[in-house]
Amino acid sequence: WTLSSGDWLTFDNGAGPVANWVPSTAANANGGTGRAADVLRGFNSGSIPSTSEDWLVMPRKQMRPNEQLRFYTRQGLNVDQGTLYQIRVSTNIDPYNLSAYTVFKEYTEIELNESPILFNEYNEKVINMTQTGQQLYIAFVKVHTQTGPSLSGDKWLIDDVQLSLRCLEPSALGAE
Repeated sequence: WTLSSGDWLTFDNGAGPVANWVPSTAANANGGTGRAADVLRGFNSGSIPSTSEDWLVMPRKQMRPNEQLRFYTRQGLNVDQGTLYQIRVSTNIDPYNLSAYTVFKEYTEIELNESPILFNEYNEKVINMTQTGQQLYIAFVKVHTQTGPSLSGDKWLIDDVQLSLRCLEPSALGAE
C-alpha cells in the first residue's frame, strides 16, 4: 500500500477473513474527504475459539525526542464485540517478524471511543513514543477472538496518521 509517507504493509495471522486492511470510501474517511484505512468487521472461522489479527504497519522510522503518534479513529458498531485495538512496535529490521513486536498501547472498544464520543465519530488519539533514537516499525493491529458460532468482532477505521513532535510545556512562567 503505497502512500506519500512510504510503503505500508498489510497482513494477518491467517485466521478470519482473507481481506484485511483496505482503503475506505470517502464517506468513511475523517471529515468525509480522502480515504481512511478500514479493516473488516469480524469473521466466522468455523473453529472456536479462533483469534484473528489484522495488521497495518507503517514504514520504518527513526524516533525523535518527544515523538508522538497521532491518528483519528472510530469503530463500526455500537455494541461491544470484544475487539481489541493495539499499537505494537518493533525494532527488528524484518517487519514480517511478528514475534518481534510488543504491545505499546491497547484499547478496548469502550476505550477507543470514550464517552461522549459515539462509536461512529472520529476522535484523535495521541500516544507519546518513548523509543528515542530507535528505528521503529509501528503497527495497528485489530485483535478479535471468536467465542461462538455467530459473526462477531468490530471494524476499525483509522485516518490522518502522523508522527509529530510534542510541544513542550512552558516553564518559568510568572507574573511581571
